[in-house]
Amino acid sequence: MPLVSSFPSGSQWMAASKDHIVPEVGTVDAFAIGITSGTIPGFGSIDVAVSPATTTSVPTGYGTANRIVPPGSVLASIGGGAQSFGAGRMLTDLIPFGDAPSDSVQGVTVRSKDHEVQDSGTTSAYVVSIRKH
Repeated sequence: MPLVSSFPSGSQWMAASKDHIVPEVGTVDAFAIGITSGTIPGFGSIDVAVSPATTTSVPTGYGTANRIVPPGSVLASIGGGAQSFGAGRMLTDLIPFGDAPSDSVQGVTVRSKDHEVQDSGTTSAYVVSIRKH
């Protein structure tokens, strides 16, 4: 079953898959390691932030969404989602970019695609970032 979403939602991680063309029963398991805002002994205080999703729409084919990390923060995790209006779209790529500290911009590129049956829909990109006080 194709993965259609894997993203942060508040203090939880959400994941979903769906059958495609042929009905099928299955499950998807998601695992996450969490870190909370607060003080780390010997390091200092940090803030953990989940940035709102960036979403784009396409009538068919590949959809792409990009999300960058807020200034002064570093990338901790990425996520993506594909919403469809018919037969279905699946996530094809979740690509982190930027390599701290040499690159000044970090973030994620997420791509989704319809498959065999044309379908419009949206693609969403998510980032979790950390900032030291």
